[in-house]
Amino acid sequence: MIVALMRIRNESLIIKDTLDHLHELADFIYIYDDASQDQTVEICKRHPSNPRLIQGREWEMRPVGGVSIKDGAHKQTLLNLARQEVNPEWFLYVDADERFDRSFAHLLQDNVDALVFELYDFYLTPWEMEKPYGGGSLKEFRNFCGPEYRHTLMVFRNLPGVFFPENPLLRCREPWGFEPSRVVFCQEKVLHFGKAISVEQWERKVAYYSQIRGLAEKWRERRGKAIHTKSDFGRPLLRWEELKENPDIKGPCLYRYNPVLF
Repeated sequence: MIVALMRIRNESLIIKDTLDHLHELADFIYIYDDASQDQTVEICKRHPSNPRLIQGREWEMRPVGGVSIKDGAHKQTLLNLARQEVNPEWFLYVDADERFDRSFAHLLQDNVDALVFELYDFYLTPWEMEKPYGGGSLKEFRNFCGPEYRHTLMVFRNLPGVFFPENPLLRCREPWGFEPSRVVFCQEKVLHFGKAISVEQWERKVAYYSQIRGLAEKWRERRGKAIHTKSDFGRPLLRWEELKENPDIKGPCLYRYNPVLF
């Protein structure tokens, strides 16, 4: 059994596609909604996957290192609840704007406790701006990504010592508590569409990160620059199919999960 965990806020434009995607990969979906102000919750409640939904009532706007101060606590709440109610063998964690390239079921082996994926950023481009996103499959809608990637732990076994740290000064995106020898860095890929949905959403992202100490200057320079021909790291964009067929052309790893530090 696989349970998908997800923490979301104001994702009404893409959340149906997100749930459609997760419904194909997981047996149950557990969601923490961080006080959305749009139709996100209503869409979740109507979805045939029947996700288990926790509704936060008050948004904590105190980002630390780019994430909410409550990020880890919300994820741990989901983890605890899913363990109590269904106690699955495996979990996956994704953000609402991320999509697995394909099924990873064949990688869930007895000698594996966690899977680390290659995560790629997709972008709005001048070649695809004739049609704004209004629904449907994000995987079929955007085609251009940066060559850079991040090695991110996204699928993990339900072990007693595994947890999401609640201290906002620690990295809360990934769970902690794995034996390094049982963490597998696979060649499977995840597509991140947070920069590829719309100009409006890009500007909201810029406004949010422009308030965060240590990130503000970099993100303020990105105001009005939603349309890309190069990645945020200055490299020409690649077609997704081209990158998959020719993995040697991928760029550098921007972040590598280190199980020793977790």
